[in-house]
Amino acid sequence: MAKFLNMMDKVFEITAAKGLQLGDVDLMNEMSLYYVTVQGRFIYDNTTNVDVLKEVQDRLANRGFARGLAIFSNQMMRPSVVTNPLTYCASPYGAWGNEDPGQLPQLSAQGAALAGNRFGVPPFLLLPSDRGTDPNSDGTAGLPSCLDTTGRNFFCNNPATREACRFDGAGMPQMPVHPARVATTVINIHSHNCKQVNHNYSNSTPSECTYEDSTQISKALYNAVNKYVVDNGRSSNLIVFGETNANQASIADWISPAHARWNVLGFLQSNLYLSRGAQVSMRPWQYPFKTNYQVPHSLAPYATAGPPTAVSIEPAHQTYVEAAGDRSFTAIVTHAGSPSLVTRVEILFNREAVETNGCWIRYYPATGTHELMNDAGVAPVTASGGILKNSECSIASGVNAIAKSVVGPDTFLTIPVRFHAAQARLSWLRAFDNSVSEVRWGPQSRRPIVSVLSPAAGSSGAASPLSLVFKHPVSNPDLDTFTTLNVLVNNALDGNVACYLAYDRPTNQVFLASDVPADPNFFTGAVVAGVPGMSVENSQCRLNSSANDIVKTGSSLTWNMNLTFKQPAFAKDLVVHAAARDVDRDPIGGGFAFNNSGWQWMGTWRVPQSTPAYPRAASISPAAGTGASQPFTVTFEKSAAQTSNVFSLAYLLIRRDVNGAGACYVGYARSSDGEGLLYLMDDAGSNWAAATVRPATSDTVENTQCRLSGLGSSVSFVGNLMTMVLNLTFKPEFGGRHILYTAVRISPSLADLGTDSGTEVWGPRASWTVP
Repeated sequence: MAKFLNMMDKVFEITAAKGLQLGDVDLMNEMSLYYVTVQGRFIYDNTTNVDVLKEVQDRLANRGFARGLAIFSNQMMRPSVVTNPLTYCASPYGAWGNEDPGQLPQLSAQGAALAGNRFGVPPFLLLPSDRGTDPNSDGTAGLPSCLDTTGRNFFCNNPATREACRFDGAGMPQMPVHPARVATTVINIHSHNCKQVNHNYSNSTPSECTYEDSTQISKALYNAVNKYVVDNGRSSNLIVFGETNANQASIADWISPAHARWNVLGFLQSNLYLSRGAQVSMRPWQYPFKTNYQVPHSLAPYATAGPPTAVSIEPAHQTYVEAAGDRSFTAIVTHAGSPSLVTRVEILFNREAVETNGCWIRYYPATGTHELMNDAGVAPVTASGGILKNSECSIASGVNAIAKSVVGPDTFLTIPVRFHAAQARLSWLRAFDNSVSEVRWGPQSRRPIVSVLSPAAGSSGAASPLSLVFKHPVSNPDLDTFTTLNVLVNNALDGNVACYLAYDRPTNQVFLASDVPADPNFFTGAVVAGVPGMSVENSQCRLNSSANDIVKTGSSLTWNMNLTFKQPAFAKDLVVHAAARDVDRDPIGGGFAFNNSGWQWMGTWRVPQSTPAYPRAASISPAAGTGASQPFTVTFEKSAAQTSNVFSLAYLLIRRDVNGAGACYVGYARSSDGEGLLYLMDDAGSNWAAATVRPATSDTVENTQCRLSGLGSSVSFVGNLMTMVLNLTFKPEFGGRHILYTAVRISPSLADLGTDSGTEVWGPRASWTVP
């Protein structure tokens, strides 16, 4: 056990040293305490009497991470395994007075074990012979309660007699709970929702998941998860469906985009979405790098049933920046009737959804042919040398140059494009059949936009006015499109212990999140927007209402916030995050579509500490701005008591979050002669580039995100201050809004630069937009 704990501590040490963000630590993948009880030793090792979870939490805290991030993921029983998934039945575990749904046996058993209650297979519910003899069985054959309502299980399914069955001690283990152990803050569930042929992986069948609508099956599962988190006091937890239905062609278990759509439809109808949708995140199995439905990412494209529908185009981002050169995109369209009914698919790359001066491609599925429209957008160009070309892009001509595949109702297209110039472009998609004469570009065109934060940077704990402008790209005078606006102020994208606001447009109220986990309802107090004299507060901030809290102009909405950040509780460097959700007319289905901007990193704010910790970043200039190149000046400071120490390491990382991969990440390392070198991290965030830069020389080094020039860069030391100027030029591929993070270390002397005498860990200091 000591080796395991030492290994975990080393992982946390490296994670902290690299400045990486830690989402959670899954100590046991797909823990199954209802069946494999020996896995409980990852919580409490009964052979050495060590509370393993508490020890891991201690090591997390020692490295500056939240203790509750140590978790255990669960492999869910697939909803259709139960005889009737739409009929409620009970798990034998759970807190007294509450019943965990029987669709969640593994999560329920884990919750019981963590609370010190009994776990494992209750002998009155499952006999050894029920488990089968197949070693490859997934372990769900013969599961209790939900699988039959006759014989010995009937007594335990009967609400009048069920209590007599629960927590029967015979043969069921339990473990002590260390008083210093804290509750986990993330629930990680693995579940592929579908109507299954069977639930035993070893059986040979033509398909495990049928192409039958599984919307209600999915809804039942998400309702069960919602009941579990409410009954067990875990309403503030983040809920991650770490392996769920992928929105790609069949990759495993015969899951397809159709199942992803039914999965989303069930989720949108469930109590889990209605009660705490913003706390839920979904990641597709085996495709974590692919675009999928991730809350608060728009779910509407995956839930639309009306023909034809543009589901997605990858890569696709609201501020996607494309450089010159060859690129490949994957487009997905669906037709509820049949994919053969799709007559034309159109793809557009341009700054906005207009066909002129863009890369506009029209594809015809029946023949496998395509066209590239001219710059005026009025006629196809003529192929020359096997190439279709306009001023923006080119693509190979010929049949099947755009590859097509069909899975269920979904059509997948792979589009190879060469762009001729580096510039910012959005990607757009639309589909046609014979019944539709005009279709609006989608799905990206309808997302609301978080436009401007004013001021973009500041430093104050006193009452501070902050304004955010939200825009809708499609103005609709007949519909007040915005439904929910969110602002989250914290040092990371984390709603816990934060200044987290939600404006509900239909009720005209602004809600403030409570101090989690003190209040399981999360959002509690509220003020009425536009009514002066009202206030709401938590331990981090106070919001005072005014007459002009919300101002709507056309398709834009400005949210004016009068915020006071509290000291010393919230004295730190903060990032202002924002998101917007709307309802918009769906021109295809004739109803309404819900769209979400996703979280945007808008700017920074420093709430001063009454007694600052040193060393620290005293200032950065400019604190906000826009440009393709900029010399950034960072001033670091040490205290009077640290005068004899020397600055040894300093870092600047530019990205939306603290992650060295895909970042403009610069480091300075001082040498024993008092000089030093500048380094640039590689694209993977794994190693410093071999080339170094001497300040004030012609040296340069670059990665895909930026170029660091020695000319215009400098490092100087005066008294207790270190000033680092970095002359950076950003690449077009790095376009968008970013946060500037810094870190610094001091050492005893120039002769002992390897010793850490004080470190300021990563913190947000400024924001910058690359055009």
